[in-house]
Amino acid sequence: MTDRIEIFRREAERCLEASRRTHDLALRAELVAMATKYLELAKVTTQVRRDTTIVYGGTNKSQDAPTVQQQQQPQPDKKAR
Repeated sequence: MTDRIEIFRREAERCLEASRRTHDLALRAELVAMATKYLELAKVTTQVRRDTTIVYGGTNKSQDAPTVQQQQQPQPDKKAR
């Protein structure tokens, strides 16, 4: 699976590349704004991964996250008296 951060950065580069080729100033501004958003997503994803790694330790893969299990408490018998 391709890393999301790489995908975000690649999409940002594609937007910037397209903005360099267009002569439409409004379209260019939109493409630059999109590239900025993609780079922000890459940055936030990087921070979340780093923070998650600090909290849980080790690598940051979903299968490595601890599994939370609920324990059932013994219930008193509901017998008629």
